[in-house]
Amino acid sequence: MSKGKRLRYRRQVNNLKYLHEEKEIIEEILEEAHVEFSEYLAEFAKARQLQFLDDSQKEEGTSVIPHKSDNPSGGSEREFINDEVGNWIETTPSEPSEIDEVHEIFRKIYRALAMHLHPDRLSPSMSEGQKELHLRKFKAAKSALENKHYYNLIILAEQYDIEIPEMSGEQSEWIEREIREIREKIQNLQSSYSFLFSNCKTDEQREELIKRFILQKYNIPL
Repeated sequence: MSKGKRLRYRRQVNNLKYLHEEKEIIEEILEEAHVEFSEYLAEFAKARQLQFLDDSQKEEGTSVIPHKSDNPSGGSEREFINDEVGNWIETTPSEPSEIDEVHEIFRKIYRALAMHLHPDRLSPSMSEGQKELHLRKFKAAKSALENKHYYNLIILAEQYDIEIPEMSGEQSEWIEREIREIREKIQNLQSSYSFLFSNCKTDEQREELIKRFILQKYNIPL
């Protein structure tokens, strides 16, 4: 791989790595934010004697309906996911053959890493600390391949001077699409009510956000 291509490739990998880390941070924030949002919602509803029906009760024909409740796929091959307020978001899965091609490239990188990191390949003269470090990196490489976090394989490969196979234009576009898709996921997470709630500074902001949520999800104006 030429220096120019390697630098462009590294830039793609760095972007993908940053976005994955950003997504993980936001998801950690949301773990706590979901609890805080739910508790605040429960207290808000109790103070105003509001009762929200669960999904099974809604399906029985009540007037309390979620926003955009029906999956718009209509049995087609288009794929949608449902967010926490009932909005359906279309996903754009990659072609299986394209995924297989990209995955095979990174499988080769993983195999090359295993030659350096697998416990059976380690020198008996290594210290226990070195063996433990190699074992952690081996597990990280395996996890990266299984979860398709390919950027981690690139980083590990560079640490061990493993040559990165040259990728075709289609495969490079696949990485760019991954970048676009994870950006969309981050935007969806950041637009969730729980995340917005975590950024509220005052009780007035929190109350206004809760009112918007109740109106959108339960069709109850306050």
